[in-house]
Amino acid sequence: MAREYSMEAVEPAGKSPESSPMQMPAPPEVAARDVARIGVEGRPADAKAGPRMLRMQMLFFALGLLVLSGGVALWLGWQLGLALLVLSMLALLLNPVFGATGMRADDREKAARLERWRGASSAGRSGGGQT
Repeated sequence: MAREYSMEAVEPAGKSPESSPMQMPAPPEVAARDVARIGVEGRPADAKAGPRMLRMQMLFFALGLLVLSGGVALWLGWQLGLALLVLSMLALLLNPVFGATGMRADDREKAARLERWRGASSAGRSGGGQT
């Protein structure tokens, strides 16, 4: 019989660096099932990508636009570079895919916490603290 886990027991009081992993701590099948159950995206295409990986992809895309705007500013003038920066950042913030990726990262962070909590609780039940 499958055991249900409540997210209230999984949510930490404060965030630690390991609360947002680059890769999901569970095997891909388990991670895909957990993300599908917690989030609205359904079954993810890449179940091993953790929340930090998704956020880093978003950050690199935004930094790429910043570098592109800087290059345009150097070659064609600061006014055009500034206009490109403002328009591209506005388009990025209004892009529904960018917002959905942020929500997916939050869902995967909850799933990763659930997976770590399951792993810690099963290690405690199996006598993981033996000397």
